[in-house]
Amino acid sequence: MTKNEIQKLVPDVCVQTLIVDFYEVEKHNEKATMIANMLDTGLICYCTYGIKKGMRLQIFTSYKFKAFLDKLKPGFRCVNSRGKEFLIEGEPHLDNGRMCVRANGDLWFCDTLYNSKTNY
Repeated sequence: MTKNEIQKLVPDVCVQTLIVDFYEVEKHNEKATMIANMLDTGLICYCTYGIKKGMRLQIFTSYKFKAFLDKLKPGFRCVNSRGKEFLIEGEPHLDNGRMCVRANGDLWFCDTLYNSKTNY
């Protein structure tokens, strides 16, 4: 994903790019989560590109998205930007580099549930 694609869903997205020397997905998850927590922002997603040595880890975060993620607890109801209502059934977690949550009996990307016009 690119910043422009994410910006359509989360307008205040910020991008941090790190050069890493590891290839394991678990380490990418840990590093992306650690950076978002250190910055006190909400992790939207991350992506990697480049060769093994000098691989780039691009982390997409947002301050407003953090407030939204903090609300995503089982039983919370939210309405996305298209007007669809979701009943949250689980905690947000990383899946394939993107924050996801179980809602309405399925797994959803958190950025598709997010409504930038709502004050969380």
